[in-house]
Amino acid sequence: MPELNIDTILSCNSIKVEQVEVPEWGGYVYVKTMTGQEKDDYETSFRKKENGKFVPDLENIRAKLLVMTMCDESGICIANMSHVAALSNQSSVALDRVVSAAQRINAMSDKEMDEIEKNLEIGQSEDSSLG
Repeated sequence: MPELNIDTILSCNSIKVEQVEVPEWGGYVYVKTMTGQEKDDYETSFRKKENGKFVPDLENIRAKLLVMTMCDESGICIANMSHVAALSNQSSVALDRVVSAAQRINAMSDKEMDEIEKNLEIGQSEDSSLG
């Protein structure tokens, strides 16, 4: 493999799109790999500020992932954060089917998710001590 330079890296389209059959919804959707910014935004959505302190916010975690990864065939997201609550009311079987594909295509392991949760707990205890 050749050594890469920044121009080669920035000109590369490394976003993958994959079709996922969702029989519960009567068809299929596409999921994509997240950009670095999208993944940062997704992970940031796991915290919210309450009473001046950051606390874990794992509410609607599946729907948040779908918002960041469900897309059209060309990789353009088809949902946004305003859809999170409505998506969360869909069948857990359908959500889990798409979430599993999104996690796989984004190389998100259970270990990584556990690490994120652990970091949330550490962050909360640090924020809590700031008073």
